[in-house]
Amino acid sequence: MFRPFRAEELNRMQQQLPLISVVIPSFNHGHLIGRALGSVLAQRWDRLEVIVVDNHSNDDTDKVVASFNDPRIRLLKVSNDGVIAVSRNVGIRAAAGEWLAFLDSDDWWAREKLEQCARCFDRSDVIYHRLRIVPPSGPGLLPRHIRSWQVHAPVVRDLLLRGNPIATSSLMVRKDLMDRIHGFDERRDFVAAEDYDAWIRLARITQRFCFLAQPLGYYHYSQQSVSRKDMSLPMRSVTTVHAAGLGADDRASMDANAAYAAGRFAWSKGDLTRARAELWRSLRRGRPEICARSLVTLALLCGLQWRTRLSACLGRSQ
Repeated sequence: MFRPFRAEELNRMQQQLPLISVVIPSFNHGHLIGRALGSVLAQRWDRLEVIVVDNHSNDDTDKVVASFNDPRIRLLKVSNDGVIAVSRNVGIRAAAGEWLAFLDSDDWWAREKLEQCARCFDRSDVIYHRLRIVPPSGPGLLPRHIRSWQVHAPVVRDLLLRGNPIATSSLMVRKDLMDRIHGFDERRDFVAAEDYDAWIRLARITQRFCFLAQPLGYYHYSQQSVSRKDMSLPMRSVTTVHAAGLGADDRASMDANAAYAAGRFAWSKGDLTRARAELWRSLRRGRPEICARSLVTLALLCGLQWRTRLSACLGRSQ
C-alpha cells in the first residue's frame, strides 16, 4: 500500500541532495533580474543558494532583489570595470555549493532545469544545454536556439576547432574544478570570450562534458547584448593562447571560426563589404560545418544586396 513520505523523511532526503550555488552577475538590470531570480526560485530543487553580484547599478536592482525576501539570496557588490569575469569570480569565491550554475541577469530558466541537469551529476563534471532565443520583438531571421552540441574527446581540440557550444547561462560545473582553474580569466582582451577560455581550461582536466538537447533556459536577445560585439577579436585572443601543438589545418579551422564570427558581426553593423570578405575567408579555410554556415550566410547576404539594389533601381525609375 502506498504511504506518503512524512515531513521529516522529505527533509532528510532534501538534505542529502548536493547544494547548488547559482551565480548571477548584474548591472542596471533591475527591470529584468526579477524574472531571472523568479525562475531560479521556482526550480524543483530546494537545496540552492543564489549569489547576485551587482556592479554598483544605479537603478532599482537592490530593491528588486530585496523584494524576494528569501534567505537563500545574497547580494554582493563589486566594481568590475566592464570585465564580467570579475563579477563571476566574486560569486564563485562566495559559493558554498558542490555545484555551480551561472545565469546572466537578463536570461532565465525553465522550471525543470536543475532537476534535469541533476540526472547527469553521477557521470559528469560539466553540464550544459540548449537555450531558446527570445528576441525583443518577433523572431525575424534569428534561429530558435543558440547553437550547441555534444563535445567529444579530446574536448580541448573539439572546442578549438568547432567553436564554443556552451552558453554560460546553461552551464553547471563542479565547484572544485572551477577552483582548480582559478575561475574565469579577467584579461580585458578576453571580454565576451572569457567563458570560452574557461571551458577550454576545464577540458584540460576533465573530459566528462554532458550536453542536454532540450532547451532548459531562455536567452534574452537585444541590441545591447554582448553577442552584438565583434566576437572574432576575443575568440582569436583565446585560441592564440591555447593553440600550441595544433597543426596548420587545425589552425586554419580556428581562423575560419573567427572569420565567420567577424562576418556575422559586420553584417549586423551594415558593413556588407567586410561581411562578404570575412565569410569568403571562412568558407575557404573552414571545416565542412563552418563552411556550410558561411555558405548559407553568404547566400542570405547576397540576396539582401540584390534586393537592396533592385529597390534602388525601382526607386530611380519612378
